[in-house]
Amino acid sequence: MFAITIGLDKVVAVDVGLIEWGTWIKETYSTGDEENGLDSLTITKSNPNSGHVYYVIL
Repeated sequence: MFAITIGLDKVVAVDVGLIEWGTWIKETYSTGDEENGLDSLTITKSNPNSGHVYYVIL
């Protein structure tokens, strides 16, 4: 698990980066029964809170 806190002014850039990274990682390390594959990949984003957005990557 990996958690990050991002200021509201950086949310758009982080969203784009995480989508690109998530796509790349899924293409590079396919999910499923393959050897060295990912069991799963989940990126969760919170609603804005006190000027920040929180992301959790599982």
